[in-house]
Amino acid sequence: MLLVGAVAAHALEIDLQSHGNYTLTVPTAFVTETVVFQDTDIAIPALTSLSYSFARTGIYTGSGAYTNGVDTLPFTFTFTQDTPTDGFSFTQAAHGIWNTTGGAGVFAGLVGSGVISANFHPNLHTSSLTEFSGTLAAVPEPASYAVFGLGLVGLVRRKRK
Repeated sequence: MLLVGAVAAHALEIDLQSHGNYTLTVPTAFVTETVVFQDTDIAIPALTSLSYSFARTGIYTGSGAYTNGVDTLPFTFTFTQDTPTDGFSFTQAAHGIWNTTGGAGVFAGLVGSGVISANFHPNLHTSSLTEFSGTLAAVPEPASYAVFGLGLVGLVRRKRK
């Protein structure tokens, strides 16, 4: 008798807030922040810092990474909205979508997406706050599909007997 077990991919929820500084250059913004809040699945280690940059022309697109020095979650993103939050353009909020196709440490082999929101104070050029949330999931390896296929073949053969 052939027994093969398949493990379903478990989605990991991630929710981070970080605070720090940013600098503006033409046409790029650079952000460096420290994680101040993390509400994630227990399988995700504590992350300590965030850095990202984005082009400030047309659609704001960029890339960045959360890390703790060992585990790194790199991502790309597009801000789809950039609006003044107080009516006077003193504080700007940008909102968009992020995607990842894997990283280092526990993030190796994971894919995911979610929402990213950032608040900036353009007149101070120093204060930033980023909120980052979404879902991560493992990508099954081809060998896992092969083992699953063999299990199905075994079940079909057993049923025919």
